[in-house]
Amino acid sequence: MNKELTVLIFLLVTAFIFLKCSTDFASGTLTEKDNNKTIELEMDSPFTVQLTGEHGSGNVWEVISDNTPVVVLEKTDTLQKKDKDIYTFTFKAKDEGEQFIEIVYGNDSEILKTFKLKIICGTMGRILSE
Repeated sequence: MNKELTVLIFLLVTAFIFLKCSTDFASGTLTEKDNNKTIELEMDSPFTVQLTGEHGSGNVWEVISDNTPVVVLEKTDTLQKKDKDIYTFTFKAKDEGEQFIEIVYGNDSEILKTFKLKIICGTMGRILSE
């Protein structure tokens, strides 16, 4: 019985480690807590990044990476909610491969925050990333 329990614990720990180290599949809205993650998408999958800024500060979130050909920026919206600005970036995976997205928060003279994602799209993306 001890041998069976040891094997079961080993398998559970191994599965946990594998899941923690694996690529995340994008679902729902990505936020600052998802910074520096790698996400995997299927072709034509939309995904949203939502970031918060301080209203009236003169700072804005903006995409600075070239988002083609794998991922295309489809829409950007800004909504004021109390003393915060909520920036929503809607992207769509358009082609197989891998690509980095970088969005920065700041003004013309300085960058205060950076949000980065590595996107892997389709089968070729998985092959390229290995």
